[in-house]
Amino acid sequence: MSKQLEFFEKLKKKTGVLIDNIIEGDTNRQLSFFMVFAFVAFIFLVLIDLFALLFKWDKLGTFGDFLGGVANPIFSFITFLCLVMTIVMQRKELKLSRDELELTRREYSETKNVIRKQSIESTFYSGINLHHEIVKNLQLDLGNFKIQNSWLSERDRINLNETSTGRECFSTLINILSYHDPDEDELIRRYKIINNEKNEWFGHYFRNLYRIMKIIDDLPEPFSLSEKKEYCHTLRAQLSANELAVLMLNSYKGVCDRGEFQGLLSRYEMLEHLPLSRPKSDNTVKVVGVFYVSFFFLGKYLVSDQEIVQNSKKLDLRRHPGGAFGKNSYIDFPKRFYRLKKN
Repeated sequence: MSKQLEFFEKLKKKTGVLIDNIIEGDTNRQLSFFMVFAFVAFIFLVLIDLFALLFKWDKLGTFGDFLGGVANPIFSFITFLCLVMTIVMQRKELKLSRDELELTRREYSETKNVIRKQSIESTFYSGINLHHEIVKNLQLDLGNFKIQNSWLSERDRINLNETSTGRECFSTLINILSYHDPDEDELIRRYKIINNEKNEWFGHYFRNLYRIMKIIDDLPEPFSLSEKKEYCHTLRAQLSANELAVLMLNSYKGVCDRGEFQGLLSRYEMLEHLPLSRPKSDNTVKVVGVFYVSFFFLGKYLVSDQEIVQNSKKLDLRRHPGGAFGKNSYIDFPKRFYRLKKN
C-alpha cells in the first residue's frame, strides 16, 4: 500500500513539473519525451492486442480490466491537474494583462504630462518673446506730456529727455516720478496720474507681464510651487533694475488693482534683485539709487494687509522669509517692524 502511495506521489510530482514547464515555456525536451513515451506505449498496446488475437489469450480480458481500472483514475487525476494548471495559467495571464494595462496607463499619464508641459512652456516662452517685443517698441514722448496739475514745469521737461525708447523709458519714468524728491505718498499719487492719463506708455507692458505670471500661478497639478517659482524666476531674469522699480510701484495696492499683482510678486519673489540701500539712519530705503520709500511701504510686499491689521503694534518678520524681495542681498531688513502705522 505504501509503495502504491509512493508511486502516485512520484507520478503527481512529475506530472506537476511537466505541466509547470509547459506553462513556463521550457517545453521542448519535456514534450518530446512525453510524445515518445505515449507513442511507445501505444505501439506496445497494439502489439499486445495483435499477440492476443494470434495466440488467443483468453485471460487478457481480465488483464485489460485491471489495466483499465488502474489507468482510468490516473488519467482522470492527470486531467484534473491539467484543469487546475489551466486555471492557474489563466490567472497568471490575467495578472500580466493587468500589469501591462497599468504600465500603459502610467506611460499615457506621463506622456500626457510631458505634452502638457511642452504646451505650457511654449506659451510661457511665447509670452517672454512678446515681452521683449513690447519693451523694444516702448516709446515715451515728453513733448506731449500735458497732465493737469503736473509737478513738472516747462524747464523740468527740457532737462529731461524729450523722447525715450525701449528700456530707457523706465529710467525716464523714474526720473519724472522722483523729480523734487517726493515722499512715497506723492510718488504713488504721481504714478496713478500717469497710469490713468498716459496708460498707453506702459499699460500693455504690465498687462502682458501680469498675464504671464497669472498663467504660471494657475498651473494645475502636478506642477509644484517650486516649479512655478522656476518659471517666474526665468521671467524675473528678463527684467532690468528700473523695470523692477516701476513694477513695484505699478503693483502697489490701489494703483491698478486690489492687490492681485502685488500678491503674485510676493509669492514668487519677483523683486529679489531690486537694488535697495539705506543711506539714512531712519527707516527709509533708497530704491535704484533714485527715490525713497519707508519700511512700511516695503512691508506691503512682505505680508498681507490682513496680517498688518492683526499685528498693528509689531510684526515678527522672522516668520516671513522676504516676500517679494526673497533673499535680496542689497539690504538687511530689520527683524521687527515696531511701528507699522505711519506717523
